[in-house]
Amino acid sequence: MFRFVLSLLVAGASAFAPIGSAIAQSRLAAPAASAAPLVARASVTAMSAVTERDADGNPVVHFEMLDPIYLAVVLTPFFYLLLKFGGVL
Repeated sequence: MFRFVLSLLVAGASAFAPIGSAIAQSRLAAPAASAAPLVARASVTAMSAVTERDADGNPVVHFEMLDPIYLAVVLTPFFYLLLKFGGVL
């Protein structure tokens, strides 16, 4: 069992071997010289999470408010079923 686990660790470590090492070279395929493709890179991304600003230029933050009446209306049938199947009602 120890040798099996050790062989799995060695096989997994070969994926992180440097490119020029003997472990990373294939015995079946001839090494091909791969040149970097000539592709235009995209511009640098800029994140802007602010979607709305007030008159002074400060970001407007909208908070989610907990609506207890809506929550009670939505959860009442489930609480009823829970009590019904639990044998309380």
